[in-house]
Amino acid sequence: MLSRVAERIYWLARYMERIENTARILDVYSSALLDLPKNAQVDWQTLIHILGSTDAFDQVHNRYNEKHVCQFIITDTSNANSIAACVMAARENARTSREILPIEAWEL
Repeated sequence: MLSRVAERIYWLARYMERIENTARILDVYSSALLDLPKNAQVDWQTLIHILGSTDAFDQVHNRYNEKHVCQFIITDTSNANSIAACVMAARENARTSREILPIEAWEL
């Protein structure tokens, strides 16, 4: 039983780390785009490539534009690496280990 709880806590932490890293990459990429000259071409495919989700993105969308890329990275639950999917997975791991989590951690 201890190993199952330890595994769930491990994956909870991994999902939280993935959420933080994905949000940070998106933030940095968006900030970098603001510094480009006006006539520069914005390449949203690079962001998908950085995240290693090219094949998954190509299955869902046919164009690399800001709307599709941001939706895929943030809210698309069919993308296992999206922020929303990772939040759901982290919450499920926390829920199944709720009896050992401190109340403050559960509320967060």
